[in-house]
Amino acid sequence: MTNRKLNTAWLLILAFVLVVSSCKKGKVPEPQPVADKKFVKQDLNTEAWLKSIQFVDENEGWIVGWNETIIHSTDGGKSWTINTSKSPNQYNDVCFSDAKNGWIVGKSMKNSGAIIKRTNNGGLSWMDQNIENSLGLNACTFLNESTGYVVGEEGKAYKTRNGGENWEALNIESESNLTDVYAIDENNIWICGSHGTLIQSTDGGQNWLNHTSDDNVWFQAIHFVNNNLGWAATAGNNAGIFATTNGGKTWAKQYNANSDYLNTVCFVDKNKGFAAGEGSNGYITTNGGDSWEKFSFPSAHGISNIYFDKNESAWAIGLNGYLAKYE
Repeated sequence: MTNRKLNTAWLLILAFVLVVSSCKKGKVPEPQPVADKKFVKQDLNTEAWLKSIQFVDENEGWIVGWNETIIHSTDGGKSWTINTSKSPNQYNDVCFSDAKNGWIVGKSMKNSGAIIKRTNNGGLSWMDQNIENSLGLNACTFLNESTGYVVGEEGKAYKTRNGGENWEALNIESESNLTDVYAIDENNIWICGSHGTLIQSTDGGQNWLNHTSDDNVWFQAIHFVNNNLGWAATAGNNAGIFATTNGGKTWAKQYNANSDYLNTVCFVDKNKGFAAGEGSNGYITTNGGDSWEKFSFPSAHGISNIYFDKNESAWAIGLNGYLAKYE
């Protein structure tokens, strides 16, 4: 056999060995590009200022807003039924503890008093509840059908242990406009508000620890993913996103939003979250806030609330009946 034939034979053997080796190990596939996701505007037949959104499960969702607006979906947000009125009353937040039990809080424009409505039949009907001498309410959270918290103007905060039949005033020693309340669990509760207000309870609202700092910081929303990791959105001259990694003992500014007046911050896990506010700008992070990327909402003039549903899809609502889904 000639040298040329020998070389050709060895090359064929080597090629066969390489192919077999590759098949045994398995070829590592090339990474596929991920399509850019974005918020896509949904059509709603309302001009109301939408303030709060929540999904009870994969199918049932609720939105509330000004002019006594209540919007309901039973198909995961593919379609919505709208109930609104000419009343100037403000519905500012909605919270369901389960599919049947839900509450709406807001402000009466007739006497500036509190509005609380409760359903125990999945929204088929809503009953008025009452807090004596209370001003307008901005936010609510319920741990179950019995235990819940509401906060509002001039430092007013309340807790119920019987589904809202009775409310007890909480001694939080604040006169700020309280904008949000977040319950991590039955013991750990956070309240935020204007004039740098950050207030924490570790015993279910019996005692409160005041973390209030810079008077120029106006906290609009607060969100935790566990007892240690939390974020807060701020407005005013110090607008931005603050974060804590030690259960609120210290807070640091992660992002300076400059002139953007932030209203909302929401995380689906310890890495992925959104923040947004007045105007059309939004912010997204995929690394827990180590970096934030700025983007624009389509045709938006102000975002009130961002919410992750049970499928971990994000929804945004705002002025002029604005609704968008991240897809």
